[in-house]
Amino acid sequence: MDVRANAGLRSSERARELLAALAAEHRHLVVLLDDSGCCGPGNVFVQVEEPRPVYLPVGAVGGVPVYIAPSFLRGANAAQIFLDVRPAPLDDSLSLETARGVRLTVAFESMPPVAALSKEGSAPR
Repeated sequence: MDVRANAGLRSSERARELLAALAAEHRHLVVLLDDSGCCGPGNVFVQVEEPRPVYLPVGAVGGVPVYIAPSFLRGANAAQIFLDVRPAPLDDSLSLETARGVRLTVAFESMPPVAALSKEGSAPR
């Protein structure tokens, strides 16, 4: 199942710049969005290991592929996934961006109800 038909991926400029910089330092990177609950509100993990096959691709940010755990996507019930960056003290997370004193964060944005969409497929203003 390809999630891209159901969810879109957006990111802030800071997230794109951060991931591009990390990608320049490492040969291969991936971003995992997971519902493990181990890392507070982030649930975003930047790592060099390939994800397990259960993770679904949702696109790329800064040239870095992004995958999501199916249970996380179902729980979010979202049409848009938004990645951003926030300052964070160094912690014991294994996510690569924490060494820079920041964390990638994920937010889910719902689409307006179908009845609220115009003919062009966008919400009325």
